[in-house]
Amino acid sequence: MIDYGEVVHRFYAGKQYGVVGPNYEDINWFDEDVPKPTKEELEAKWETIKDQVALENVARQRSMPGEYPSREEMIIALWEMVVEQRPETAEKLQQRRLEIKEKFPKP
Repeated sequence: MIDYGEVVHRFYAGKQYGVVGPNYEDINWFDEDVPKPTKEELEAKWETIKDQVALENVARQRSMPGEYPSREEMIIALWEMVVEQRPETAEKLQQRRLEIKEKFPKP
């Protein structure tokens, strides 16, 4: 499904508009210098960004507090595994990472 609001936000930053819903008809265009883009124009632009938007959504989901391990947690686990020869924490973190990647797969 096309996210018309996301397309307008990315390609028409600084223009005057409002988006009140998920459909093209929900875009209220107020800018007098640039005409409201057509539905076809926005759909074409969506095709150029939809994969990037999907990846950003996955990254956002994975970065929710309590989901993906923090860098600090990973550094400590790596130190314990490499320097102290204690792999337990790294193994637990890797299992947690795999679970999150399964829960929020990349498109």
